[in-house]
Amino acid sequence: MSPDVGPAAALAEEVERIGRLHEKAVVRTVARGAVPSSVGRVFRPGTKDALVESLPTLRIRELVELRDASAYRAWFVRALDLVADTALKLNPKRLNDRIHPGYKWGHSSKVLSLFVRDLLLFSRFLPAEEAGRLEPWLYCPVDGIVIDRMRRLGFDPGVRFIREIDEENFWTIQARLGDGAASTGIARVWFDDIWSEARG
Repeated sequence: MSPDVGPAAALAEEVERIGRLHEKAVVRTVARGAVPSSVGRVFRPGTKDALVESLPTLRIRELVELRDASAYRAWFVRALDLVADTALKLNPKRLNDRIHPGYKWGHSSKVLSLFVRDLLLFSRFLPAEEAGRLEPWLYCPVDGIVIDRMRRLGFDPGVRFIREIDEENFWTIQARLGDGAASTGIARVWFDDIWSEARG
């Protein structure tokens, strides 16, 4: 900005600059929200920052090219590898046994599920029609609250804690939630709304 530019022009320039970076800002804001204190408290210091840096590097734009649930599953698994690798680097078992053995399919899948859900359904990153097309494929972020509610409804997910979730448990839980959602017209990802309900 040149020194002779007045306040109105300077403000307009700044708004224009911010506008050019808006998409990146949205993704970064959503990435921060994907590791709230309830999720991040089990990780070692620095993990949240590392995850917030890595989530925006995922191939998010590829989502619009996906044509079915199996393609989304393949995209999710590839993305999960990056998220899990980031978490593991700062949380090896010898330094943090609170997230093992489920650091990948438990803790990291929750971070990724929250990130994708919030980016597609709570922001305007994609047009509403495109986000709506992808919504039925999204996975519910699974944690102890979800596990407990499923158990109280008569389904035993095979684990009691998020740190116990392995690949088989993850897909079984998502399949059961998908079966439950199929007849309702409500996507399984919304099962996580139980977090907004009073618990006791």
